[in-house]
Amino acid sequence: MKVQAALALLLVAALATCNLIPHFRVGSSHLTNEDPIAQRVRESMDFNVDPCDDFYEFSCGAWIKNTTLSPDQGRFVKSFDKVTKENNKILLEVVKNPEKMDPKLRDFWKSCTDVETIDKTDAKESLSFLTDFIDKISEKKLDWQTTLGFIGVLHALRMNALFSIGLEIDPKNPSKYLLQLSQGGLSLPDRSMYLEKDKETIQVLEKYQVHIANMLKLYGATDASAQQQAIEVLQVEKALANISITNAELRDPFKTYNKVELKDLDRMFPTINWLEYFSAAEIEQFKEANVKVPTFFQSLDQLLSPKGFITNSHLSSYLRWVVLHEAADYLPKPFRDENFEFFGRVVAGSKGIKERTELCLESTDESLGFLLSQEYVKKAFTGDSKKKALELLTQVETSVGQILNETEWMDSETRKKATVKLSLFSQMIGYPDEWPKYTQTIKPHTYLGNKLHSRNQAHRQQVASKVGDHVVVDRKEWQMTPETVNAYYDPTTNGMVFPAAILQSPFFDVEEPYAMNAGSIGMVMSHEAYHGFDDQGRLYDGTGKLENWWTPQVGKQFESRAKCLVDQYGRYEALPDHFVNGQLTLGENIADNAGMKNAYKTYVRVAGQDAAQPSILRGYSNAQLFFISYAQLWCTKARDEVVKQRLLVDPHSPGKFRVLGPLQNLQGFSDVFKCAAGSKMNPQNKCVLF
Repeated sequence: MKVQAALALLLVAALATCNLIPHFRVGSSHLTNEDPIAQRVRESMDFNVDPCDDFYEFSCGAWIKNTTLSPDQGRFVKSFDKVTKENNKILLEVVKNPEKMDPKLRDFWKSCTDVETIDKTDAKESLSFLTDFIDKISEKKLDWQTTLGFIGVLHALRMNALFSIGLEIDPKNPSKYLLQLSQGGLSLPDRSMYLEKDKETIQVLEKYQVHIANMLKLYGATDASAQQQAIEVLQVEKALANISITNAELRDPFKTYNKVELKDLDRMFPTINWLEYFSAAEIEQFKEANVKVPTFFQSLDQLLSPKGFITNSHLSSYLRWVVLHEAADYLPKPFRDENFEFFGRVVAGSKGIKERTELCLESTDESLGFLLSQEYVKKAFTGDSKKKALELLTQVETSVGQILNETEWMDSETRKKATVKLSLFSQMIGYPDEWPKYTQTIKPHTYLGNKLHSRNQAHRQQVASKVGDHVVVDRKEWQMTPETVNAYYDPTTNGMVFPAAILQSPFFDVEEPYAMNAGSIGMVMSHEAYHGFDDQGRLYDGTGKLENWWTPQVGKQFESRAKCLVDQYGRYEALPDHFVNGQLTLGENIADNAGMKNAYKTYVRVAGQDAAQPSILRGYSNAQLFFISYAQLWCTKARDEVVKQRLLVDPHSPGKFRVLGPLQNLQGFSDVFKCAAGSKMNPQNKCVLF
């Protein structure tokens, strides 16, 4: 009887544990080693590597060794790109049934895939409405103010000329939108690619100049004219690069907030006729703007002044190039091929061009993405997926609150405000409650026209919906489509968004053990939550207002601990002599480190005793499977060119260090894998923020 009573108590305890983990498979009693889920995990692992020496190679080594990049791939991330491939299959089913498609979607797809018609397009005639104006600039038939006003026309087409504009929530008045003026105008991915003096950079610039000339010749310029114009384009872009600040510097929300009244722009930067510019850019309704980088505009004003470096000839060459570069993917094959030879082969390291259908899916998502989304979610996000994802997100947020309460270096005043901010988090899961509308006219045989019209209409719709005293900020607006394999946190709305695509296997699957879901989508959710408390997000309150609500002493503690992460990641060498930029990647590294601690805390609390039990992966516990699942999110194969480029512009660390960094700093990982103190994965000095 005593034995039966003991067994009954154990059964009750086991059932209680299972009730904490609804909807997910737990334990291993009903699974065998032949389980396809376990097999999928095992096939990626390299068991010759000690997990306490290099957990990334241990988790991903076999996959990296056995994965070959296709010619069109510069980089492949096991989880993200696998889901993207599966999504593309679903989306192709949608677009291959024209009778069931929205007419705009049907005609846009037809125009993109009709390569024969695209290749017969007269590029010069199609772009003449822009380049004829540019020709008048070079012939000095227009006054300088009208010439500079033309930049607004290009910006209304979302072309990157001289500087950039945008419409965002006003960080200091989050109930309103604010026009943003920032640096821009570069065609290469980063300013450093114009400024570094090493042999590799010089060679890329030489090839870039040849590419510009080749594009201009395709457009009808003589060889001599094309060569001279290419020189002038490069001179302009080098000048713009020289006056731009770094991507790391752009991350400071206070330094990049400089609101002025539009009437003051003429006084501050008098060379540009701002009234004419705003009219041409179709944004004359705005009365205020945020000048993100005042020093850039001061220097640009000098470059464009009568005594400045940029002449009519320079500007016309540069603007002609901007138009060709921005339209290259929509032009006949010779332009597309030349564009790939430089930006695909030289810059990105790709060996071949993507299939046309894949390119058209990307293009359709850019222009009519939410029409595509409506069909996608019908097929990929069914049942109670949203409800189950919200259950896990609630568990994650509970852990955030617990960790904030346990953070010893926080004082009560700051902790209270942090807790209030957490309580005001909003969550959007799967797809928007209301689908955005598209107003542009789409024709079945004019791909270039469809793209340019879509760009302009997107600009106009954004302006129309965000200008005026009556406008209320839409805090439920989605910044990415549901078919996008990603997620984000927006500090100005204090909201997290998890599109349907990130809620697919291997990120989220109710048929997989809870340990795997917690280590994958649980980590993604935790990561996004801690963006609310990273080096940028912490400077916004719960309403989305830019305001330093941290007491001075606690702020110093944060900065000191963050500096530890900057230094740690700055020592990671992605390629020989190419290191991670610890300052550029700080926000993402904070979210990774705090997110990993949070995801593991959530898992242990919810799983209870099941964490120590054998998993479906023979020889490993469920807690160990949790960490392996996380690491396998970031199994990555990439060409050197892509790695180098991403080190310059990507605020995320390379996948390898997204695994090593957080786990080296988490004692719980070393405890689970029994890593000896002082081993590579269990260093004596750890960077712990939260």
